[in-house]
Parts: sequence; structure tokens; C-alpha cells
Amino acid sequence: MKLPSDANSGAATNAEAAWRYALQVYSRPGVSQACLLLQDELDLDVLVMLHLAHVSGAIGAPPITSSDVETADNCVHDWRNTVVRPLRSARRAIAKNDPELSDLRAMIQKAELAAERHALMRLAALSFSKGSGQAKQMTPKSIRNVVQFYALRASKSQLPNRADLADAIELLDRTLFD
Repeated sequence: MKLPSDANSGAATNAEAAWRYALQVYSRPGVSQACLLLQDELDLDVLVMLHLAHVSGAIGAPPITSSDVETADNCVHDWRNTVVRPLRSARRAIAKNDPELSDLRAMIQKAELAAERHALMRLAALSFSKGSGQAKQMTPKSIRNVVQFYALRASKSQLPNRADLADAIELLDRTLFD
């Protein structure tokens, strides 16, 4: 997606802030494990979730809606499927402790991170309406709509009633919206 040069500048600034936010929250205790559990079990796009949490929590937009998730997912769907996932699959296919392939694995991981950063640039170019401060105070923020969107897409009629998934959602809600 090519944006006009003036839009590119704003998107780049938003993407940089979103990238710093994603790296910062992903490094918190338990967050990477919770994100990977939801990614592996429900095919959740972690970048979409982190971006929407950043927009909703850090910038002060209204709580995340299903429509927000669908818009964000549509924005990166093709890129995720044709670039990010193949890179992730290639990286995961190489054992972490294989000394003969450690350099190759590191190069693929670097490419995967660059591809994810590009996806975040695309997401940052989206606009979401900012709500009033009153709406922000009255409605608790949660990633539940993000998780539900991907659960439905993964052919699960509702969010599976599993303690590990519920714990992951609770941890992410506390961490992303503190």
C-alpha cells in the first residue's frame, strides 16, 4: 500500500510509537506467552491486537469493537498470509539449538520482525475515531473483542472455555490497559 507522502510521514510516526509500545508490552512478564498461546490456539494476529490496544488505551479511543478488529485484520491479512506466516514457519522449522543453522534462523527471524514492523506501519495508517473522555471512563477496555473475532474465524462458535485462554486474556487486559 503506497500512501501519499504527507500521510506517509504521519503513518511513520504512528508506526514508530506503536512499534515501541508493542516491544515494551511484549517484554513484560507473561505477555509473550499469552500472545503466543492466543496466536497458536485461535490464529489471533498479535500485531492487530497490540495495535488496537495501543490505539484504544494509549491514544484514548473508545473500547475496541468487532468492526475495529475486522478493519485492522483486513488491512494486514494478505501481508500476514503471504509474508509473515511463511517467515514464521521457516523460523520455527529450524531448531533453536541447531548450531549449523543458527545464522540462517537469525536471518529469518530478522526478516520476520521487519515484515511485522511493515504490517504495523500499515495498521498505523488506519484511522480510528477518538471517543469522548466520558465514554473512555464508563466502558472498561479489553481485548475480548479481538480474541472473539479470531475465535470465530478459527471456526469456534464462541471463545473456548479454557482456563489457560481466560488467564491469557486477563493478563493481557491488565497489562495492555493498566
